[in-house]
Amino acid sequence: LEDLNGMISRKRGKSFNRRLSSWPRRKLHNIIEYKAAWKGVPVIKVDPYNSSRRCPICGRIKYSRMGAVFECECGWRADRHVNAGINLLQTAFPEGMAGGLRFSPGAFQHDVVMTLCDPFMGARSEPNGTSQSVGRSL
Repeated sequence: LEDLNGMISRKRGKSFNRRLSSWPRRKLHNIIEYKAAWKGVPVIKVDPYNSSRRCPICGRIKYSRMGAVFECECGWRADRHVNAGINLLQTAFPEGMAGGLRFSPGAFQHDVVMTLCDPFMGARSEPNGTSQSVGRSL
């Protein structure tokens, strides 16, 4: 999970601070922590700083945030949210903690993300949770 402590103390505009104050910051985290503890799963909190700006391949920080796609000079290209998720995963599970296994962002994007986003593989594409039966039939 992203460590959201300190969000209130950051200097923002008046309207942004009002919207942030009405947001139940901890509710989702509390639910996840409760369910994880119930199942015996550890919850790791990670600092989200630069997670959507950092390239998971070369580590370069890209300060421009134009568009929904992160593109690095090394050739890495991914949706900004996917890129941030991969960076948070790499931070939460460094190579030494994973028993020497090396995490491959390219494999993750191809094997997991593309499968979830491809309607021809039978993936869920509707926001209400219904699935399309286009493509693969049982």
